[in-house]
Amino acid sequence: MWKLGLISVVLFSFLFSCESSSTCGNGVIDVDEQCDKKNLQGNTCVSLGYHSGTLSCSSDCTFKTSNCTGLCGDNILQNDFERCDGSDLGGETCESLGYIGGTLSCNNCWYDVSNCTTNNLIQVSVGTKHTCGIKEDGTLWCWGSNYSGQLGIGNTTDKSSPVRVNNDTNWKFVSAGVHTCATKIDGTLWCWGLNYKGELGIGNNTDKNSPVQVGTGTNWKMVTAGSRYTCGVKTNGTLWCWGSNEKNQLGTGDMVDYNTPVQIGNSTNWNVVSLKDEHTCALKTNGTLWCWGYNDAGVLGIGNSIDQSEPIQVGSETNWSTISVGISHSCALKTDGTLWCWGYNYYGAVGTSFPDSQYSPVQVGEETNWRNVSTGGWYTCAIKNDDHIYCWGINSDYQLGLGHEWTQTVPARVEGFFYSDVYSGWYHTCGLKNDGLLYCWGLNDWGQLGIGNTETKDSPTEVDY
Repeated sequence: MWKLGLISVVLFSFLFSCESSSTCGNGVIDVDEQCDKKNLQGNTCVSLGYHSGTLSCSSDCTFKTSNCTGLCGDNILQNDFERCDGSDLGGETCESLGYIGGTLSCNNCWYDVSNCTTNNLIQVSVGTKHTCGIKEDGTLWCWGSNYSGQLGIGNTTDKSSPVRVNNDTNWKFVSAGVHTCATKIDGTLWCWGLNYKGELGIGNNTDKNSPVQVGTGTNWKMVTAGSRYTCGVKTNGTLWCWGSNEKNQLGTGDMVDYNTPVQIGNSTNWNVVSLKDEHTCALKTNGTLWCWGYNDAGVLGIGNSIDQSEPIQVGSETNWSTISVGISHSCALKTDGTLWCWGYNYYGAVGTSFPDSQYSPVQVGEETNWRNVSTGGWYTCAIKNDDHIYCWGINSDYQLGLGHEWTQTVPARVEGFFYSDVYSGWYHTCGLKNDGLLYCWGLNDWGQLGIGNTETKDSPTEVDY
């Protein structure tokens, strides 16, 4: 009897042992095995974190990775798969990646630029066929057409990518029209490019391909350059204009061209001025809006089409906050976030969905969340508080950035990104994204988009800087 009991105990122990231990080599994955023979459970070198190679199974049913190559974190840079690895940055620095300083590091084999110092564009201006912008470090960059030296680089060679204007690092505000003007942080004013009508304000009519100081003043607040004329506001609230005056666009009360700045009236409460071709508008610090010059199709917004040789108030409102003048229409924002436009509307630039010109300001839609507006050549772009750009008007050169060339008579959203500002030119547009990157679209026959070629773009494309 005791022999039978002993046999039962031994048999039970044997069966328990078989059920509780794995059998490596039978091709079946057990609980304590990574693999078994050719059964890898779908794993590969790549799934285990390597970049390539052939995974196999060892005799002890663990992964054999000796034939796998390149592992993120091994401090060995695999150029085909990694930007960096541990302390190996491949020779790159913050500066080589386009930043102005800081310490570059590596995170999961990708560059970690969180400690790099940015040098993005902070202010941009779009002209007829060129574009300029100022970076965080105070340097000035321009690109596009340079037939009259408007890029300010000392020659007349066109550039399809941004090029730096001299070595100065104290530029503050730039405005591009047919020519270019800019202020520095010391309050001085500089202009360059075409000077056919004295629009550079330097006392002669000679073109300049490098920045030339306008007078000796050190109290310029802002400047705006248009088609053959320029206006600016000083810190004392006075308004000054110069250049072509054949359509009364200077506001001097005559039709005489001036090649040096001339004060407009005696007011000392001017805030900002805007112009493009043959009419001018400006805001005073009391919130009133004033326009003058050529008044075809009611572009002055005063209810008629009579030219004005001196500033005349638009309506009686005192809550205007932003003004932007296009070639043949104008738009402005009020402090309540509403957007108003007027002037030539055949292509829908006024945004009222019908082609009749508007001789007085009309509200665009009913929204009260508009943040900024920029008028171009027969089209308009604006930003709402949702950080999206909306454009409308003529779209013959894809200047609306909508991916097609159909005219829009009401605001249409430019898809893709969130923007902090928008800049409209004659036939191309740029938007500054919230991350500091600049995207441009539209006509690019002179490289004015800054993308390294002359290919016109129907939607936002990153500028090569």
